[in-house]
Amino acid sequence: MPVRSFREIKHDYRFTDEDEQRLAGLKTVMDDHADMVMSTLSLWIMGTKGAAQFFTDETRQKHVFEAQRRWFLELFSGVYDNSFYEKLIKIGRVHVKFNVDAHYMNRAMNIVKNSCIDVLQRTEEEKEEYTNKIISLGKLLDISLDVITTAYIDEELKTYSPAYKVKSALIAFAERFSQSMNLVLVLALIGLTIGVVWLFVIDGGKLI
Repeated sequence: MPVRSFREIKHDYRFTDEDEQRLAGLKTVMDDHADMVMSTLSLWIMGTKGAAQFFTDETRQKHVFEAQRRWFLELFSGVYDNSFYEKLIKIGRVHVKFNVDAHYMNRAMNIVKNSCIDVLQRTEEEKEEYTNKIISLGKLLDISLDVITTAYIDEELKTYSPAYKVKSALIAFAERFSQSMNLVLVLALIGLTIGVVWLFVIDGGKLI
């Protein structure tokens, strides 16, 4: 699967500096309502049999809910760089590791989006600004889901696809073979250089 840069992904979604500024401007209000949003999400998780099965262990439940909260707060940091991108990729890979159905990720993102819209509805904003903030939030959540899902699919292919494993093995072999050949060529060139110098020395000695 072709690897896209985060810059390219943001461009495809027309995620601009203005979007970043709007989201950063929501930091205070979303920090204040983080407990409410996370509570809505956790209630859905624990009330959904397919999702709740991953949280029978209390320690894991606490760890995941804390990680979800950190992710939520970072949505409004105003910083959406490669570090943010890598964290999204990691989320996708972890979900594959624990065999979490992608459906639950999609639904969780939908819950977060709806909860945030509910928060924004309570603020006294001009209609145009309110709409723009919802659009900016929607872009970022769509980008996040895009990256997470892509990483999820890619990791799933690596884990379960025999064809992918064969392809990876062939690529690894080709890379090692190429490196070995490069080393052989370098050694051959060194040998050739030494030989030329030696012949030059011998010829020079004969002239003397």
